[in-house]
Amino acid sequence: MELPYIDIPLEELTEPDRTPVAVTAMEHYAGIYFYIEYPILLYWKKHPHLKDKKVISVFKKLIKNFDHHKGSSLEGIISRAVKAELLRSKVEEGRIYTYGEVISCVRLLKNIAKTHRSSNGRGYLHWVETFFVGKLPETKEEIKEYILKYER
Repeated sequence: MELPYIDIPLEELTEPDRTPVAVTAMEHYAGIYFYIEYPILLYWKKHPHLKDKKVISVFKKLIKNFDHHKGSSLEGIISRAVKAELLRSKVEEGRIYTYGEVISCVRLLKNIAKTHRSSNGRGYLHWVETFFVGKLPETKEEIKEYILKYER
């Protein structure tokens, strides 16, 4: 997924309200979540050494400062992808997110990443991959099998 370099500060693409927002109704923020997690999946495929710990660190950096990251870094890739989605959403849908909504999405994913623990350090990464291949567990038995396979 090659995206144009979006060097516009997040503040210029969002409403200025920095109030944290409950973003658990993920369907309302699907575009933002997609453009955070899909680049993570692609990055992992190119950098198989990537672990959840690094992704959590990237989330922390983005929460602190969403702008001015190296273009080839994971945080730079995510920042550009989200900014492209914000531009698309504004132009095509007339939807302008608040600064607080974007950062709240990153914060929620950081917390989710912390909950997916695995002895190989890739519990969250496997969860993201499982989501994108459409194989999320649904039944209690499937959830148990998933946990035993990826989060032990």
